[in-house]
Amino acid sequence: MIAHRSKSTRRRPRRTRACRSLRPRGAAVVVVLLVLSAALVLTYAVLQSQSTALQIQRNSGRNLEARQVATSGMLAALRRMHQTNWAGVDTTLTGTYGAYGSYEVTFTTGDAQIVAGSADDPSWPFRVTLLARGSVANPDNTAVKATYEIEAVVQLVPRAFSAAPSEWSTITQHTLYQLATDDCRLEVPIAIKGPVRFQSGIQLITSNSIGDANARTRYAADLNLMRSAGYQDYRPLNSTVKFPYSMNDSTMRTFLQTQLGVTTTDLGVSSTSFPSSFSAPASYKLYAGGKSYTPQSLSSTVNGGTYQSSPRTNPLGIFVRNGSVDLKSNTTIYGTLIATDQVNLDGTGITVEAANLPDLEGATQPTRLPAIYARNLSLNSTSGGSVRGATVVLQEFQSISGDQANMNVTFTGNVAARRIRLRGRNGWSSAPWSLLLTLFNLQYSATNGVKYFPVYAHSLGYQAIPVVTIQPESIPVTEHCPDVNQPVYVPGASDPGLRWELVRWTDGV
Repeated sequence: MIAHRSKSTRRRPRRTRACRSLRPRGAAVVVVLLVLSAALVLTYAVLQSQSTALQIQRNSGRNLEARQVATSGMLAALRRMHQTNWAGVDTTLTGTYGAYGSYEVTFTTGDAQIVAGSADDPSWPFRVTLLARGSVANPDNTAVKATYEIEAVVQLVPRAFSAAPSEWSTITQHTLYQLATDDCRLEVPIAIKGPVRFQSGIQLITSNSIGDANARTRYAADLNLMRSAGYQDYRPLNSTVKFPYSMNDSTMRTFLQTQLGVTTTDLGVSSTSFPSSFSAPASYKLYAGGKSYTPQSLSSTVNGGTYQSSPRTNPLGIFVRNGSVDLKSNTTIYGTLIATDQVNLDGTGITVEAANLPDLEGATQPTRLPAIYARNLSLNSTSGGSVRGATVVLQEFQSISGDQANMNVTFTGNVAARRIRLRGRNGWSSAPWSLLLTLFNLQYSATNGVKYFPVYAHSLGYQAIPVVTIQPESIPVTEHCPDVNQPVYVPGASDPGLRWELVRWTDGV
């Protein structure tokens, strides 16, 4: 019987020493490779992170440098605006900064934060918005740039006005000023209040008003007396009258001094720099380098309505007519009316009022442009209304004869004209003035008799109340008459250029 071995006693093959050492060595290599791979990945990540950080740092540095470049450009632009070589609005100032930096600054009229129609709107045309853009290129790739923007808003500081005509300062010392040796005719009932300057022979209260010499003398003398008896001063002239004695006889001087009670001064003829005609301005500027504005054109007939300045399109309120213009009833103009031929006031309720200019630095009273600048000015027989501001008439300033009850025009401010013809009223020249004076004298001695001849004549339909009044302004104001073909504001005498004040500075717009 054969005996069987159990499985537990079966021998396993014996491994050699080489076989026993093979598996641990292979595992170590794998581990080493894995560690090296991880190290390489980690190293690459670190290097990539450091490269990114370095790039961020470089970009941040360029952004800061771009801000510095933009600031430098803005300061250069502000400095240029204070100099006479500033190119003005709607231009661009450029410059370089270092090897890779550059800037450009734009100048734009206005301020985007001012709402149209708001209380600040009148300041809009006097403000300029500057936008400075600074750029710095990457030295490794100049097509890649860092940019930064700064916005600043400045406002003009008015320091001086452009020059007025040489005799303007003299004109503004007189309520009425005659520019040359043309006719001067003044008929009652009118009232010119304040000093006047004539350069020709004076025709005052002629036979076209009061045909009888005695009645004329009494009428004028009583006008002088009435002002001391509680009546308004209805004298045609009530202050100093300057005129060339050589062109007027002694009778006129005596009449002025004795009957009207005014002071006279002998003053010779002087020349004028005002032209006899002109071309209407097509545009105007508030300051050198500023935006050009177009005056509003008027038709030959203005049938009512209100015309006034617009801060965005016509800030001075300049209204122009190439030719003649008829202002009809209920027409209102706030600004300056310029006509190359004739302005006709041909209706009632007419208002022309000059606009005030922004005050000069340190000014104690407002300044305004003329209300009317025209070749001729005519007050038609039915005109009524007011003109406030200086009136400059290069040729004839006249009132048309008509019914006295249908004319009532008041000028407040200085009036200058070459030829002055303020005509009398209908019916005066044909009135029986000698008889009227006789009747007046007969009733004068009565207890309840009228004491003043103008009052007596007024009761019979010959109105003593002035139909045309020229009077000085009641408030302190400076009248200015610039050449509108030149900027209104100019640098001050001691300034290298215009002066501006900073309104707002915004970084990083």
